[in-house]
Amino acid sequence: MESPYAGVEMWINYKQQVKGERSITLGKAEGLADCAAEEACAWYFEYCSNERNREGEATIDANVEACAAYEFQKDSSAKFAGMKERRYKDLRVRKLNDHSQLYLNVRKLGITGLSDREWRMKCLWKREEDGTVTTVYEDTLDLNENIPIGAGNVVGSVTTTLQFKPLP
Repeated sequence: MESPYAGVEMWINYKQQVKGERSITLGKAEGLADCAAEEACAWYFEYCSNERNREGEATIDANVEACAAYEFQKDSSAKFAGMKERRYKDLRVRKLNDHSQLYLNVRKLGITGLSDREWRMKCLWKREEDGTVTTVYEDTLDLNENIPIGAGNVVGSVTTTLQFKPLP
């Protein structure tokens, strides 16, 4: 696959969709970015989310803790600062303990006639013996009692696993 970005190599594995079945496209891009870990993580997560990739890989010249902390800390002022540009309508985080949180994310799709999308997730993280930090997001009903689903919103479903591995 030809990359639209200089210095970035891209691959894609796409299978023609069969009528009535769900299709999955797997993509991968590799490149080198000269920026802070926070900027690299933000770009990577936003890009994969917006392009609807199911799998991705990035090499970030930063320690594992900085990358994992950036991903796990949703309620920072830096994250809230760019919400409108990324079409967020609402973002709420409820800490359960040092390794888990509940996360509500409501977004406009930016397409006239389509309802806002709402994701209700539980996020857990764990450090492995080899230094890898794994973060898992999965759907949850735990927010439904205290935060009703927004009028007219469509609830999205997602399971995401992120692994931050130390560079050799």
